[in-house]
Amino acid sequence: MSFPRLFDDGQYSMDQYQNNLGLGTLIDATSCKVTEGLNGEYELELTYPLTGELFGQLQPGRIIVAKPYRNAATVQPFEIYDESRAIGGQVVFHAQHISYRALGVPIRPVTAQNAFSVVSLVASNAVISSPFTLTTDMTASGTFAMDKPASLQNVLLGSSDS
Repeated sequence: MSFPRLFDDGQYSMDQYQNNLGLGTLIDATSCKVTEGLNGEYELELTYPLTGELFGQLQPGRIIVAKPYRNAATVQPFEIYDESRAIGGQVVFHAQHISYRALGVPIRPVTAQNAFSVVSLVASNAVISSPFTLTTDMTASGTFAMDKPASLQNVLLGSSDS
């Protein structure tokens, strides 16, 4: 088992999550399960003892980095949003993938003629500061038009309006 690791709520790159221990390894975890549903759900459930070394550090807003499945090549970051009451000395922490943060970033309408322009315009048309840095190495061209505001997640993942 590759143990999950805990990070503060700072912004990190995927390389930093992959190659950094953060606040520490959650070696006392009794279970760590990632669920990825067809409906877009991407969540982590971690069971951790009250007596665990990092128990006091597990709190909403912190990031748990874990492999989404046993043989995954890379880890994925999940933000803690809830915890259960202690039962039998164990607490269950619920975390959602950090991509959920993109739901809270509204993007003004944009029109662009290639992938590079789309990424640049989407980033500059964010209504609020985005926790993500957008880049692309795609060279695709063609018209991209979004005629009404949408969340950053809808723009990146696609929706009937994006």
